[in-house]
Amino acid sequence: VEENLFQDCYGNLSLRHGKFNVVRRNFLIGTDTEMEDINGICVFDTDNTIESNYLYGLPDKTWYAPISLMAGDVAPERSESDPAVLKSFWQVRNAVVKDNVVRNCGTGITLAMGKSDWRHYLPQNCVITGNIAYNCTNPVYYYLENQDPAGHVWTNNFYSGGSFHYNVWGLKHTDVNYVFPDTVYEQSMSKIKNKAGVTW
Repeated sequence: VEENLFQDCYGNLSLRHGKFNVVRRNFLIGTDTEMEDINGICVFDTDNTIESNYLYGLPDKTWYAPISLMAGDVAPERSESDPAVLKSFWQVRNAVVKDNVVRNCGTGITLAMGKSDWRHYLPQNCVITGNIAYNCTNPVYYYLENQDPAGHVWTNNFYSGGSFHYNVWGLKHTDVNYVFPDTVYEQSMSKIKNKAGVTW
């Protein structure tokens, strides 16, 4: 899923059943403050990559955050031929979340979102690196309070604005004012329009 623009769209870009997907260089933009169901990228299942996406102005008023590594209710070892499994939420394993920018959103990246008594399979062995959360109230949120999300690799992630105290996770505060890359945005949008063959 590459070089798309999702602007003021209901729902989210969800990897519900599927492995080895790549979500790269997409723009997920929220400009309509009256819409509460504008969400970001939701991840289940194994070996998916979320890379170099720009998420801006997502209201974060519903269950999902701009980038959500969800809690699941089924482990990947279960038989895919079981009809009950196909209705389930598969555990996140080996996800790579890198070089994304989340700006002006309530939350940046969440782990184990949706955890409950029946959705108790937490994300495992994920790599979160090179991400920027700018002007987000909660740059990263983990749904098990006072517990480190063991088994993950956190490196070179930065936030500006908001507050966060788990620096051991590889999340560093920076006072550098992140400037929206207008030239990158325009170039990407031009490429998307040309591929679509339409005039906006």
